Amino acid sequence: MRALLATDTDSDARDADGNTPLMLSFKHNNTVSAIQFLSQKVPAGFMGAPASAPDTVDLSLANKLGQTVFHLHFGSMNLDRHKYLLELAQIDDCRRPDANGLSPFHYLLINPLGKDLCRLVLQKFGALMGDEVH
Repeated sequence: MRALLATDTDSDARDADGNTPLMLSFKHNNTVSAIQFLSQKVPAGFMGAPASAPDTVDLSLANKLGQTVFHLHFGSMNLDRHKYLLELAQIDDCRRPDANGLSPFHYLLINPLGKDLCRLVLQKFGALMGDEVH
């Protein structure tokens, strides 16, 4: 991740499993580097940002298991910097199922450290979630 931060490497590059560098940082609980990386990039489509430009990152990309950065982040055991990514999340990002039919909301609910983040998710999306919160 440090090499990615220091260069103009494609932020949406994929490994053999379809993971982007950002996905891998969340997957390996390197949240600090992930947030540092995100602070230097603009999510594609966010506030009119183009889909592909050197300073954008596509948060909607999924790996071979159908997991996005939101699945991996909400399942992370290191939630100390979760607010930043949650601010970028849209309701559809959090509803998107992976290959097993689990949404990022499911990952959050099975995460033993997810209570605080669950409160923030409900504050942001509660009115939009309907039956999903019952």
